[in-house]
Amino acid sequence: MTRTAQSGFSLVELLVVVAISAIIAFEIIVVLTGQIQLTSTQNRNMINQQNLRDTLDFLKGEIMLTGAGATEPYVETAEVDQLTFIADLDHDASPDKVEYQYASSTLQRTLYSTIDGGLTWTEVGTDVLIDNLTSMSFTYFEPGNTETTVVDDITAVKIDLEIDISQDLTAFTAISEEGSWVGEKLSTQSMTGLVTIRNRLLSPPAMP
Repeated sequence: MTRTAQSGFSLVELLVVVAISAIIAFEIIVVLTGQIQLTSTQNRNMINQQNLRDTLDFLKGEIMLTGAGATEPYVETAEVDQLTFIADLDHDASPDKVEYQYASSTLQRTLYSTIDGGLTWTEVGTDVLIDNLTSMSFTYFEPGNTETTVVDDITAVKIDLEIDISQDLTAFTAISEEGSWVGEKLSTQSMTGLVTIRNRLLSPPAMP
């Protein structure tokens, strides 16, 4: 009589299979994690860009109305980090005063109202338009694209915004050979806009 030999995996062979499977699983995890981090980086970049765009659009929309429903002088302060102007923002035949102030990485907006035509002003409230900024600046122009700080001559305002990404550790774009996260973080996001004061100039100047 013959006896059929039964074959099987030896312990060494099982260990080799387990090791190979572990290596493959690790590589898959690394690739998937990298994709997740890359997607997170791209999403954060888009969010930062949208925040800048929304803020810039808001500023342009209000600054354009400078002087609406008010008489000169309606630009009170024109500094690199501060702009204060008067305009009837809500079209209620009563002027409002708006102050933009950049300090400590934050751009704040303070709104004032008046019941006596601007002789006295009452603070309505302060809101943060955007924070986590690296820099923010106002540049002022008179006709002819000439920079000016004379409030009565300002016909256009250039706004520069830049997001601070130095403290954001949530997303990276590369992996080292050892599997630790290295490489570039979020890309620097900045945005510039030019707005014409509608009540002083009908056609906007060219972007400097």
